[in-house]
Amino acid sequence: MPEDLLNPYQRNSVAITLRMVETALREALAELGRKDEGILYRRSGTLSEEQTQQIQRVVEAALQEIESLAQSLDLPVEVHDNRAALLGKLSVLWIDLHEIRAQSLKGYGEVAPGLKAVLDPPVSRLIELVAALSSLL
Repeated sequence: MPEDLLNPYQRNSVAITLRMVETALREALAELGRKDEGILYRRSGTLSEEQTQQIQRVVEAALQEIESLAQSLDLPVEVHDNRAALLGKLSVLWIDLHEIRAQSLKGYGEVAPGLKAVLDPPVSRLIELVAALSSLL
């Protein structure tokens, strides 16, 4: 019986660590082929197709090991609420947006006289949009 192999604290420790490894591996796979162009960022891959395939094989082997351990030790599955995770990120973004208003930027040096008129209105609208998104969730 798997229950006999680990006490509850050990089971929790093993499950958490394997869950973190699985998450990191799956995120690595998702990022490998991800090429994306945003407004203020670009993502591109520098790996060759052969390197990407090798990495995918290694990640898949690691995921199989995790699956095998999870089954043999009867490790618990954790359910993540995407809504709660997004709400958490939005609250951090809301705070970060407040901190880039012209008044707050004085901490980084003298603020140009015209900055407040250019920066603050769009940042205020972004703050309102982030708050609106949060209330929708």
